[in-house]
Amino acid sequence: MMTDLTYLSESSKVVTAKLIECSKQKETLVYINKFITIFLISLSILFFVINGIDIRNWFEGTINYLLLNICIITVMIYVYLNKKIAKVNTEFNNYKHIIQKRLESKLCLCGVSCNHYEDYLKTMKDKYNINLYY
Repeated sequence: MMTDLTYLSESSKVVTAKLIECSKQKETLVYINKFITIFLISLSILFFVINGIDIRNWFEGTINYLLLNICIITVMIYVYLNKKIAKVNTEFNNYKHIIQKRLESKLCLCGVSCNHYEDYLKTMKDKYNINLYY
């Protein structure tokens, strides 16, 4: 996964791997959340087109119950995904903060005079689309 980052210390490799994993998980969850949002909006529009705004019509017939239940379940999934995205986002920001603290001191094993952190920042931005610049 990180073959081009061989100069990193072991702890930096672990944190970088976690950061990349969180980034991918966050992207996936945001994509799924967008799909769920579009589905929920479409389903809600369909429900209101079929039944109108009058609440008494919402509970007449099997299709109305089915659409209403699907809307409720979709809202619950939407809320769950938003909580999961917030959790992953917090975890991502924690790992990002750890890496930013290490950038100039403990990132690699070379010593004081190396400039690997610039290569690291560029690699993370270009290859993984993770912006670690302050």
